[in-house]
Amino acid sequence: MESAIEWKVGNGASVHFWKDRWSGVEKLCDLVPDIYRLANKKEGTVGEFYQLEDGAWSIELSRARLTVDETRQFTVLLERLGLHNLHASEEDQYRWKFKRSGMHSVKSAYNRWSTEQAGGSRPSAKFAQTWRPKIPLKIKVFVWFLFLERLMTRAYRARWAPEDSTVCALCSGATETAEHLFCTCEVAREFWSLVGRFTGLQTTFHTVEELWAAGKAMKRANDNSMAAVVSQSIVPAGAWTIWKTRNEAIFKGTRVYQENMWDMFRGCMSDWGRHIARAGEVQFREGTICITG
Repeated sequence: MESAIEWKVGNGASVHFWKDRWSGVEKLCDLVPDIYRLANKKEGTVGEFYQLEDGAWSIELSRARLTVDETRQFTVLLERLGLHNLHASEEDQYRWKFKRSGMHSVKSAYNRWSTEQAGGSRPSAKFAQTWRPKIPLKIKVFVWFLFLERLMTRAYRARWAPEDSTVCALCSGATETAEHLFCTCEVAREFWSLVGRFTGLQTTFHTVEELWAAGKAMKRANDNSMAAVVSQSIVPAGAWTIWKTRNEAIFKGTRVYQENMWDMFRGCMSDWGRHIARAGEVQFREGTICITG
């Protein structure tokens, strides 16, 4: 009888993340058993793994270095999670899985993604790019969703809530797509210009892929040094700063100041450098990253 029941997730408060059927026909613990084995948290609801304020999934593993098979499974998990967005005001509902209502589009989307981006035994190139930097797993998940164009921007959310505003929360001057928010928004451009001034990041990008390519170029410029390891964090830290600033503007009414964004960025770089990359103090001078200690 249990196998005939599936959940339609609203706020995720009633559905077990790993052991209920809420994302496709399999329980996630069965879909990605190696990742389930590595998960620090094996109990908890879907809502406990999702941070509404950040619009990000939080999955902590017992180790960061994964095998090829584990990486493939983690890719599948992230792509599966990318099919879902939670709504704080909606209750979870259960239904018979054999009803066709609402299931076809999810299954076809998942099949398409898994075939195009996670087929075979090798992880996708995009996933490999997001996995290499020594940054917190939560941020890797965030960057992966950014690559998949599944971040809950206002333009993306409008697919389910067309009555909501689609105007950029930072500049109020354009539709808030991922490429606008992170690459062409005037607030983001000013912020990236400041980052470029103190790190040497080239800021001529206009797309998400060009943004990530600029980050990869930073690593090559600092090859064979601790600065190279830390430099891989620049684009993820900058993108996370923009996303956090955007969310605080929407959910808390916080005003946007470049000084605050820079302080947040520096905090990310310093924390990640010390605790993830085992670097010393991360400092910025004109166009240069300096590691002290």
